[in-house]
Amino acid sequence: MENFDEIKKLWSESKGASFSDGSVSSDYIDDVISKRIKKVRNNFREYFWASFFYQNLVYGCLAFLIVRYFSRPDIVILSAAGILLYIPFTVMFMKKFKAAFLLNKEGLEYSNDDIWLNLKNSHARMSEFFSLKKRFDWVIVPLNCVLIVVINFILFVPNGFMANIAAGILLLLVWLVIFLVAIRIENKKKFVEPLHQMELILEDFKE
Repeated sequence: MENFDEIKKLWSESKGASFSDGSVSSDYIDDVISKRIKKVRNNFREYFWASFFYQNLVYGCLAFLIVRYFSRPDIVILSAAGILLYIPFTVMFMKKFKAAFLLNKEGLEYSNDDIWLNLKNSHARMSEFFSLKKRFDWVIVPLNCVLIVVINFILFVPNGFMANIAAGILLLLVWLVIFLVAIRIENKKKFVEPLHQMELILEDFKE
């Protein structure tokens, strides 16, 4: 992640500088790090809202199926089950996101005067949210795939899923692979790389 590579480079340069020769000032480094931390937090918000929109889209689609096929108990039951299983994860998702922007244990949400505190807390909050996301993905991804395949087979494939088990399982695996690849790319870009870069900078701070 180029933003944190820049921070790490500046920090490495500053360790060998006197701060009085004008080459690298501590205020400049603090300003760069502060801006990068804020950018990571903004990316964090963007990810949350995109995910929140997706979850509401799922609720909307399932609710539409209930209304549209109200006379079909199989569709209604599957759609209602999907909504009921999704709700607890959405609630936890929102609580964890809200907690990420509450005051930290030092009593500050963000301080322009304490770069170490900002970096440490941003890392901790992102790590906690990422842990929840991984648990969330392990449940929601298979659930999404099952709902997509089974409901589509019921609606569009003669005799439904049970009469076409081999094709259904194959399609289910295809959807699983698509979701897993997309999530792996998303996690690497939004969480793994930023957290790793933060950890490197924190180690430099300790030294």
